Amino acid sequence: MSGPPEATLPLIEFTYQWLEWVIGAAPSPPTATHAPADGGGDGDAPRHAADLKLGVNERYRPGIELAAQRTGIDPAAIAAIINAEAGPVESADKRNQMTEEAFRFLHPERDWDQRPLSAKDPADAALIKEWKALHAEKAWEERSYNRTGAAGLTQFLESTWRSEAQREGTYLHTVALDKGLIDADGHVLKGQDQAFLDLRYDPTLSIVAAAEYDKSVLAVVSQETKSDPSAADRELAARHPDRDFAAQPLDPHAPGDRELIKEWKEIAASGGAPLVPPGLTNDQMAHYLYLCHHEGQTGAEQVLGGTLTDAEAQPRFVANVPKEQQAAALAAHGGSQSAAYQAWLWDYINGHIDPSGFRK
Repeated sequence: MSGPPEATLPLIEFTYQWLEWVIGAAPSPPTATHAPADGGGDGDAPRHAADLKLGVNERYRPGIELAAQRTGIDPAAIAAIINAEAGPVESADKRNQMTEEAFRFLHPERDWDQRPLSAKDPADAALIKEWKALHAEKAWEERSYNRTGAAGLTQFLESTWRSEAQREGTYLHTVALDKGLIDADGHVLKGQDQAFLDLRYDPTLSIVAAAEYDKSVLAVVSQETKSDPSAADRELAARHPDRDFAAQPLDPHAPGDRELIKEWKEIAASGGAPLVPPGLTNDQMAHYLYLCHHEGQTGAEQVLGGTLTDAEAQPRFVANVPKEQQAAALAAHGGSQSAAYQAWLWDYINGHIDPSGFRK
């Protein structure tokens, strides 16, 4: 795992004059950033880490690599999930600082204090263009906060953050225990609640906790199957060719059908298609991981199993679908909040979870 970018020093006067021309205000000299909370991984170096491209968010590489090392999730998939969850940096000074950090990380071959960018040097034209492109990228704000109460790079709700701390073996459990914020069972100690919840703003903790949570939820959801009544009908008919079920369907009131009904239920329970298909690529897996991250276990099972009711979808629809889009979404799906919400959710996932954008 690579270390965090070194504390950056301000480039010489020309660079700041140039930035003033680009964005309309000269940034303050960047200050040193603190290294993320340290922690060992449980496996080898994460696969594809050398191919990870983070652009202006280079400072979060150590956390993503640690998360990939502990979970085996593709680092680019982890980055895509963060990108979909984290709010953008609003502070011009912080955005400039992150741009400079990333630029120096990407170009260690040059002594930038001795040879700063120069608009007068034709050889620097491509580098100046790259600087502008980095500065225009979405910079992730580790102090992101949503009106629903979700906080941090990966937008953890308080309830989920607490449950992850209680799950022995998670990185969050280990760090919070070491800091004296929870007991051995993961319960927050008296007087430490705010300090514990503020850990959501630690970028490494937020990243690793999300990867571990997403993987654990996906593992459970992957064991579930989607009921296929028609397949159960066909299987029961094949087992009992002596009966014409079309002419004489099963009757729950007929004592003689009780065993057949029990058999049909067993077939339906064991023969459904898995909610998560096997053989997914890393990019496809990222979509399911994000679904689990966004919906939790119950929600993911409802969406994938086709059992989400309008009543269950209503609060999610209101909280997630932009208000100005809600009327049109409902109209397009016959007034069903379940159908409208699920259509919005899959559109969001398909449009925002793109790990290929974080690979070289």
